[in-house]
Amino acid sequence: MKRKELISLPVAPPPDIQIAPEVQEEVRTSYGQTYNRRIRQHMFTVRRLGQQVLETTVYNADGTWIFRTWQTADELCAQNADAPEKPSKCTLASRFSGAYNMRFFGDAESDRAVQAWTGQKGDAMSLVMASQKKIRDAQRIASHVARQQKIDAWCADVPELPEELGAWINDHVLHHVLLYRYSRKPTTSGYCTHCRQIVSGVRGARHRRGGVCPSCGHTVEMIGRFTVGMVDSSNIAVLGKPGDAGHGAYCIRGIHVTHIIPGASKGLMDGYETKLTFADSQRLFFSREFGTMKNFEYEISYFKEDEYGKRRWKKGDARDLFAWLFPGNLPELLRDTTMRYIPFEPLCKQLGANSVISTLRFCGQNPGLEHLLKHGLTHLAANLVQSKYSAQEIKANAPGVREMLGVTRHELPVLREINPSVPELRTYDVLRGKECATPAMFERLRRMKISESADTLRYIMRYAALSKMLDYIERKQSELEEGAVTCRELLRDYDDYLREAETLGLDLRQRRNLFPQDIQERHAQTAAEVAALKDAERIKRRAHKFKQARDRAEILRWEDEKLGLMIRPVGDEKELISEGKALHHCVASYAERIADGECFILLIRRKDAPGKPYFTCEVDPKSKGIRQCRTLQNRSYTTEPTVEKFLKKWAEAMKKAE
Repeated sequence: MKRKELISLPVAPPPDIQIAPEVQEEVRTSYGQTYNRRIRQHMFTVRRLGQQVLETTVYNADGTWIFRTWQTADELCAQNADAPEKPSKCTLASRFSGAYNMRFFGDAESDRAVQAWTGQKGDAMSLVMASQKKIRDAQRIASHVARQQKIDAWCADVPELPEELGAWINDHVLHHVLLYRYSRKPTTSGYCTHCRQIVSGVRGARHRRGGVCPSCGHTVEMIGRFTVGMVDSSNIAVLGKPGDAGHGAYCIRGIHVTHIIPGASKGLMDGYETKLTFADSQRLFFSREFGTMKNFEYEISYFKEDEYGKRRWKKGDARDLFAWLFPGNLPELLRDTTMRYIPFEPLCKQLGANSVISTLRFCGQNPGLEHLLKHGLTHLAANLVQSKYSAQEIKANAPGVREMLGVTRHELPVLREINPSVPELRTYDVLRGKECATPAMFERLRRMKISESADTLRYIMRYAALSKMLDYIERKQSELEEGAVTCRELLRDYDDYLREAETLGLDLRQRRNLFPQDIQERHAQTAAEVAALKDAERIKRRAHKFKQARDRAEILRWEDEKLGLMIRPVGDEKELISEGKALHHCVASYAERIADGECFILLIRRKDAPGKPYFTCEVDPKSKGIRQCRTLQNRSYTTEPTVEKFLKKWAEAMKKAE
C-alpha cells in the first residue's frame, strides 16, 4: 500500500482508553526523577485495521491522545493531535525524541497485536519503533538511490576527453624540471620531464636555476638533488557538449592532473620515468548563455548500501571552477556563438589557472577581445578577462583595436611588440610622443620591474629625462649591497625625495639636488625637514585655539608661599613639547585635546626655579579635578609628599573660589 492510499484511509477517532487500576498504580508509583529530568508517562494502544494496517495511538497519563501512526510493511504515516488535518512523516521515535526519559504503558491486547504483526516477542512499543525505523531506513535508502541514479545519468552524459589534451597539458600546464647528474665536466646528462627521456649535453646546470633542455628545447628548472621526489598538480577544465538527454547546451569536465616525479636515490638509470594521472573532480552543466544549471563534485559517499569510502558524484553548490581552460576544441564548440572569432589558444596560455565560467561569460559579452588577441595583445586581453584592473582607457566595444586603445597606426606596431598589460599601457601613455616610447625602453623598465609605475614616472620626468633617471637608479642600486634594495624601492624613494625637495623649495635644476650622492640619506634628511615644517604649520594653525584654552585655564593659577610651589597653565605648544622632552613623558601628544577644550594642562614649578619643569597635571575642564599628575619618567605626584599636600590645598582653594 502506497503512502497516498494510507493517508486516504477513513480516519476514525482514536479509541477511548480505560486505564486499569493496577496500571494506574504502576504509573503513579513509577513517577519520579531521572538524570535531573522529570519522567514523562504515556499510555498506548495498538490495533489492526484489516490485514495490512497497524494503528498505534499514544495517550497522556490522563487518557487524552496526542499522537498516532498507521503503518504497513513498507509505508508509514502519522497524525498529531494538535494538527489532525495535516499528515505527518514522524515516527514514534522521532516524535518522542529522548525516549530514554519516558515510559510507555500498554495493555495485553496491544502486546498480542504487535507480536502477531511483527512475528517477534518483546516489549510492544520497542517492536513498533524498530519496525518504523526499518521502514524509514528503507525509504531513505531508496530515495538516495533514486537521486544518485539521476546524478549518475547527468554525469555520464559527457563526451570523451580530446586526444590532444595530454600533449597540451605537457606543453603548457606542467612545471617541468631537468634532473641532472653532478659532474665536473663542462657537460652532463639528465632526465627531462617534458620529453621524458635521458638527455646528454646539459651545459651550465645549477640547482634550482632555469635552463633549456638540449633535446626538446623546452624551458625547465634544473634540479641536482632529487632523492625525495616531487609532485606537481593542476586543475584542467575541458568544455564539451552533453548528449541528447536534455542536460544543457554545454558541460565542463573538471580534471585534476597529477605529475609524479619519483625520487632516484641510486641516480638516473634506464627505466626511470615520471607518471601523469588524470582524475575527474567536477562536472558542470550550462545553458547556452553559460548560466549554471547543475554542478556535481566527485566526493566520498556514505550511503548505507555503499562500502565505506566509495566515491560517487554528489550535487554541489553552483560555484565557479578555477582551472586551466583547454582551448583545443573551443573553436568548434563555440562556432555558433558570439565567441566564434576569438582565438582562445593565446588567451588561455596567458590566463593560466583562472575562473573558467567567468572567462567564458566575459568573452561572450565582449567579443571585441578578438581584436586584441589577433594583434598579439594577450596581456591586455587577460587583464580584462580577470577584471584585475579598472581599464577605463580601453573601449571594449569599439570596432577595431586602434579605436579600443586610442592609438595611431604608427603606434600600434610598437604596442604589438611591447604587448603591455593595463598598467604598462598607462606607462606607454606617459611616454607617448617621446623618443623613449620604444620596445627597448620597455624591456629595460621590465628588467628593473618598474614598467607599471606610470604615476611615479610621470612626476619624475618633470625634472629629469627618463634615460638619465634610469641610469642614476641603476648606478645607485649597484653601489648598495646586493639584494639590499630593489630598483622599484629606490624609484619610490627617489619620487618621495623629489616631492619633499619641491615642498622645501630646493632648486632641482642644480645637479647636486636633482641627483644627490646618497639618495637614501638625503631622502631621510628631507623627510625629517618636511615633518618639522608640517609640525610648525600645525602649531601655527592651532595657536589661536591654544591661546583661548590657556586664557580659560588662568583661573586655576595659584601659589603657596609656605611650600614654595606654584601652578599655572601651559603657555603655548612649544612649551608643551619642551615639557614632555624634559620630563620624558607624553604630554606633547595632548596638544590637540587642549586646543579642542577636552582638558587643561597645568605646570607645577618651584618658586625659586620657575623655568625648570617639575610636575605636569591634566585637569578636567568641567569639574576642575586632577586626572593625573606626573613628573620625571611618568612618576606619580604621590611619590612627593610636598606636591601631594600642595595639590590638596590647591583643590580646596579652587572650591572656595567657586
